[in-house]
Amino acid sequence: MPDINEILAPPPNDPAPPLPEKGALVTPEILFLNQSSTYRLAAAFAGVANPTVVWQQMIDNSPQSILYYRELEEKDEDVGDAIAEMKLSVLKRQMQITPADESALAVDAANFVEQQLAALPDWRNSFDALLDAPFYGYSVSEMLFDASMGQASLLDICDRPQELFSFAPSIYPQIGQLRLKKFISSPDGELMPEAKFITFTSRSRAGNRMGRPLLRSVYWASWFKRNTQRFWMRLAERGPGTAVVTYPAGSTDDKKKEALAAAEALISNVAMAVPENFQVLQDLLKGARTADPATYERLYSTLESKIYRRIVGSTLTSHGSDGGKGTQALGNVHAQTKEDRSVELTLQIDAVLNRQLVRPLVIWNFGPDCPMPKLAHDVSNKEDLGARVTVDDTLQSMGLPMTKKYVYNRYGVDVPEEDDELLERPAAPVPSIRTPAGAPDSPQFSEKRERQVKREIAAFDTLFAQLKDEARAEYRQRITQIAEGAERAHVRPGS
Repeated sequence: MPDINEILAPPPNDPAPPLPEKGALVTPEILFLNQSSTYRLAAAFAGVANPTVVWQQMIDNSPQSILYYRELEEKDEDVGDAIAEMKLSVLKRQMQITPADESALAVDAANFVEQQLAALPDWRNSFDALLDAPFYGYSVSEMLFDASMGQASLLDICDRPQELFSFAPSIYPQIGQLRLKKFISSPDGELMPEAKFITFTSRSRAGNRMGRPLLRSVYWASWFKRNTQRFWMRLAERGPGTAVVTYPAGSTDDKKKEALAAAEALISNVAMAVPENFQVLQDLLKGARTADPATYERLYSTLESKIYRRIVGSTLTSHGSDGGKGTQALGNVHAQTKEDRSVELTLQIDAVLNRQLVRPLVIWNFGPDCPMPKLAHDVSNKEDLGARVTVDDTLQSMGLPMTKKYVYNRYGVDVPEEDDELLERPAAPVPSIRTPAGAPDSPQFSEKRERQVKREIAAFDTLFAQLKDEARAEYRQRITQIAEGAERAHVRPGS
């Protein structure tokens, strides 16, 4: 029986963790023996005809369930697309490392962490692998360091297969320290130094460090969708008829099984051979029951939407509407739901990186008293109101009417109430006009000033009209380009 301390939750962060070991703990030999690559994709569902068996392994957090999830992502294009969409919504955000304060030590620490990440062979791919956690329940990456000079320099962050790790022996709750198994089927595993790995657990409950994978929640929708497609293709190839093969009364069980096999072959195969004494009821084969092909299409589309909604949180914005219908307001709600999920995932991964990557790097190289820099991705979704003002002003100058309600809502201005004191925009100062020298009351002075003012006004009107025409021409050209692009992409207004 293992030590109780080994199966309990890991201790809080060590204020002074020891320097990490050099080299990889997950060796190439371990990876080779377990063939943890796309080579094993076919090993998951192969030979498993009963979906309930697969579901039970997923519920039990069996190492085999990770293989099911991986194959599900690879073979179901809707699942794979939804996962890629959520990952890209995080990967596209700008990352910034901010010093804790303005001290020289804090600035040096932030610059050091930024340089370490910039020097990695493929930081974006490492980041992408960590984002597997919401879909697989958890993700594990091993950090490789060079600690030969008494400090720690980050060399690489390598994705590791989840099925090689556990957080307690198999019969215990998965709430303990990270363990590495040399074989997927191993019941226990060897304790690993947590500071050597980045472990991202998604939606943990009751301390379960394996999390709650989203791929488990779309398993049934994917299974029914793929089988709907199978029957749909069979209908297109063979039709919906029922095959009946008769056998003589008093036949043996072997003869009955042979007749049943022949009937099944009629439905599934293009060609078959049966004994002469077998009789086929062709009327039933031609169509004893009828089926509308649209039924399969509607069911398939519904299951597609369920998968997208569960993973992405939207259907109108990414996959069309449920049943092909929707409104702009509902589309905005779906877009906001997706954005909210993306922001939450971004905040979670940032917290993991700050705790398990930034913190140990700073402690090992600057000491535990160094102010900790913060790694963060931009989660703001602010509109450039300056650009919006220019667009609205141009549209209004072209004659497009705009309501006050639109302006108040667009720019976040409160509608003034009856007793509110309103701000008055001061009148623009009248520009001074240079006048020719001479006596003010002189007729020559008055005539020259009038001619000069008229010339200046005429020049201004000409310049203003020229600028206005150029702006309108440029705007019309841009609108035409946008319309042509939308036409080529088969986009229609309101779609």
